[in-house]
Amino acid sequence: MSQDDEPGRGETLRERIHLFEQALQDVVIGVAFADLSGRYRTVNPAFCRLLGFTHDELLTLNLEGTLAGAVTLEDPPGRGQPGSGRLRWVRRPDGSQVHLSVMTSLLSDASGDPALVFVQLQEVPARQRPPAPPEGPHDRQAAVAQLVQETLGGLPRDALFRQALTAVQRGLAVELAEVLELAPDGKALRLRAEIGSKAGTASVPELPAGPGTLGGAVLASSFPVLVDDVRRETRFAPAPSLAERGWVSTLATAITVEGRPSGILSAHATRPRRFRDDDAHFLQVVGNVVAAGIERDLREERLRHQVTHDELTGLANRALLRDRLELALLRLPRAGSPVAVLFIDLDHFKQVNDRFGHAAGDRLLGEVGVRLRAAVRQEDTAARLGGDEFVVLCEAVSGRKEAEAIAGRVCSALAAPWPIDGEEVSAKASIGLVVTAVADRSADELIDDADAAMYAAKAGGGGRWADFDPSMRHEDAETPSR
Repeated sequence: MSQDDEPGRGETLRERIHLFEQALQDVVIGVAFADLSGRYRTVNPAFCRLLGFTHDELLTLNLEGTLAGAVTLEDPPGRGQPGSGRLRWVRRPDGSQVHLSVMTSLLSDASGDPALVFVQLQEVPARQRPPAPPEGPHDRQAAVAQLVQETLGGLPRDALFRQALTAVQRGLAVELAEVLELAPDGKALRLRAEIGSKAGTASVPELPAGPGTLGGAVLASSFPVLVDDVRRETRFAPAPSLAERGWVSTLATAITVEGRPSGILSAHATRPRRFRDDDAHFLQVVGNVVAAGIERDLREERLRHQVTHDELTGLANRALLRDRLELALLRLPRAGSPVAVLFIDLDHFKQVNDRFGHAAGDRLLGEVGVRLRAAVRQEDTAARLGGDEFVVLCEAVSGRKEAEAIAGRVCSALAAPWPIDGEEVSAKASIGLVVTAVADRSADELIDDADAAMYAAKAGGGGRWADFDPSMRHEDAETPSR
């Protein structure tokens, strides 16, 4: 089994490569990824054309069989660094020959171990001394290939924006390049990153995004929008934010993330300019790479959220609660404000499951999460431990009175009837409350004390909250069923 196929190994790299496959389709430089044995894992159309193989044929071959002598796996380049360009005559299957410049880089997986070989091919004149392989973003296709390579290596989003904007500014020879992000209400595009604003001009901090506007047209279009002279533009409503800042010509493309436009990538010039189709194509390819990088970040954010949050309710899980409670206790001597912990258990939840089924019970638990978030303070941590048990951590409360007020709000919120299958069902909660101004207990001990107080509330009939008393730790009487 190859390293690429080992469980857990290379998973992030495989996912990232998948995200960039679409962006690589239009790059005229041949681009391929191979595993450490040299076997091809993915290739773009230009790579296939240069070597004279079909996509499926190359996936059955390896570097040595197609680029003999041009790639030496025994002595690969440094991680993330391009190797020196090697010039080779390569014979295609039809007998023709092509003179190629070959560059390779080694990519690492999440653990920092070598995982993949990144290969770039470019055809050079057969009868001339070949120039050095293109470097930096001055060459458009080299810029895209480098951007893809660095993004695959885990380039942070802000660095991705800077790299993409540098490529756009230099590749299109414009004074300003920007990334504008669609506001949550969808009515405006707000500046997220820029490069190249010069004296006498200023960036475009915001563009309207509604129907009939330039921003709206870009977001709605599958292709880049070209504006030769914004002062004479009649397709859209006037864009004073552009003209007033001295920007005359604009080329912009939508950044489409997970099937929906989330912003635009734009280039601006201070003089009237007629952008060409190849300019628009280049900008769109860069926009595709930016979108793929954003999608990578979103996927990783969702994975991190899944690790620390309960899937059913969206609340923090036990591990995140414990980490935050431990940090709160460490800060307690300096903070000077008490910490409160509420342990919450639904009364008679089993009867809900038995009567309406587990699906209805899950819906009720999801609604508990909604009501909990609404009842506690924004800075509090509401967590689900499992089953019908929940905990709320309240840091920096002003004192016991505020903690009791929070417990009262939670108790009232959960006492309201629950609509289940057309019926109003009563499923109240018992709550145990612990308030401490000193770090004299561990996180687990504090939760246990709140749990003991919850049992006292349940013993008192449920649907209420109870303060913790140290004597509760030693009570051996039978506790009521949860």
